Amino acid sequence: MASTKPDVPAWLGFYNGAEHIMRLKGRCLVRLGDGAAAVTALEEAVQALPVHYVRERSGTLIDLAIARLMPSRTGHTSAVEPEAAATAALEAWELAVQTGSGRNQRRVRELLPQLQPYRQLGAVRTLLEAAP
Repeated sequence: MASTKPDVPAWLGFYNGAEHIMRLKGRCLVRLGDGAAAVTALEEAVQALPVHYVRERSGTLIDLAIARLMPSRTGHTSAVEPEAAATAALEAWELAVQTGSGRNQRRVRELLPQLQPYRQLGAVRTLLEAAP
């Protein structure tokens, strides 16, 4: 959604879009340690991102995977969703390969050690095989 104000540069409209605000909000919530709130924001962002924002979708899916691997704010690991995290990370990996994004490929690979304990799960195994 581009800005409609004449005094705002057109390129800035890219960052003012609701989908970008939601993905940046989700990334901030991950950094603040609020995985549950981050999942909500990042899922909304993934739904809102236009299909042609491939690299942004990949990065947002990586953040979503990270959020799904976070314990609850009280430290309970019951909030950890390794299969959902692996599914998001696999989609992110495929998009990162498609766009040639070395940064997003690296970010997915950085998640792999956290997923190793869950390698018996189908989605995790698929990711571990796809992102060597």
